[in-house]
Amino acid sequence: MNSLASKIVAVVISLLLFAYVGYQAYVSFYKPYETEIVKEGTYIYDVDLDGFFVRDETVLDTKKQGVVSYRFKNADKIPKDATIARMYENESDLYNLRKVEKLKEQKSILQEALKTKNTEQLDVISNQVSASQLDLLKQVDDGNLTNLNNTYKDLLLNINKKELSINKNANISETITNIDNQITKLTSEISNKNIDVTTNKAGYFCNYVDGFETVFTLDSLKSISINDVQEKLKNKKTQPQENVGRIQSDTTWHFVSLIDAKDAESFAKGQAVTLKFSSKVSKKVTATVVDVISEKDNKKSVVVFTGNFFDEDISTMRFEKPKAIMKSYSGIQIPKEAIRVENGKKGVYTLLGKTVRFRLVDPVYEDNDILVSKSNSDTKYVSVYDKVITKGKDLHETK
Repeated sequence: MNSLASKIVAVVISLLLFAYVGYQAYVSFYKPYETEIVKEGTYIYDVDLDGFFVRDETVLDTKKQGVVSYRFKNADKIPKDATIARMYENESDLYNLRKVEKLKEQKSILQEALKTKNTEQLDVISNQVSASQLDLLKQVDDGNLTNLNNTYKDLLLNINKKELSINKNANISETITNIDNQITKLTSEISNKNIDVTTNKAGYFCNYVDGFETVFTLDSLKSISINDVQEKLKNKKTQPQENVGRIQSDTTWHFVSLIDAKDAESFAKGQAVTLKFSSKVSKKVTATVVDVISEKDNKKSVVVFTGNFFDEDISTMRFEKPKAIMKSYSGIQIPKEAIRVENGKKGVYTLLGKTVRFRLVDPVYEDNDILVSKSNSDTKYVSVYDKVITKGKDLHETK
């Protein structure tokens, strides 16, 4: 073979080798389908809300002065003519008062211990001490601090009772006299210019006044419109007032929300829904739809909810953007782009190795993004962990 022929053969072999390598690379990297593994779970259908709270509220006229010490927490129920707070001229007055209250508690515990002196056996008292200690530790571990102070008082009482049983020479009466002297001294140092704040109305207390109490009233709900709600939401900056607080007549509240008109179609009067708030803490509350306001050609609607779950967080909320949880659906969650219709039946194409199969779906919920299919043991239906084809051309079953 001459040199020219050898060169031609070499070139041809090189081209064939290059073509083979290129084909293998194409086969290795070419993926005709995009897939996704489907899993079982719970799909929650919710609607975004944007609105404000309306309550039957009365603002207390008294303005804050000096240092304010509140006798009630937010959302606490208060009786008529209750003293809800005391305003002190300075911080030292408040400090002295709290110290006096603690001393009075100590005195009361010591007096109770004296009453039971020599009336209980030492082993019984020792068991009471141990029980109080365990109860205290359990409450701290559980994070249940509601009754912590009372448990602490019980522990101190039992410890003092044990001390009296062991030490017959313990002079608690002298200790009580010393406490009385301290109380007298501290009380004399507290200014007589301090002011008690009372209310002539029973209800539920809140120490935060945001300036919208006289704007968002129950009467305003009678003639509320979509435009009115839109304007209020444009000017939703609260302006905290210096008033000592406000009283809500009962635990009932209304939440007025602006939503898309299309979403409003999911609501009806009397319908119960769950509102999920998350601005302060994650909180779910049950509410009822009391009104749905829609207007022709308006892309927005208003839905008014009412509820009576009431706590410290709800009592201070005004402008919020919760979610209305409408329903939840359990099943296999399938992306909508994987759904196909073959011979009038809805399903998906699945890929196992290089084998393509059509599997039916059993829808329990469907929207523009997802289809939730009921789990079905029949092999004709899609199963958990199937690899469904979300993108691909000329789909058909393969053998």
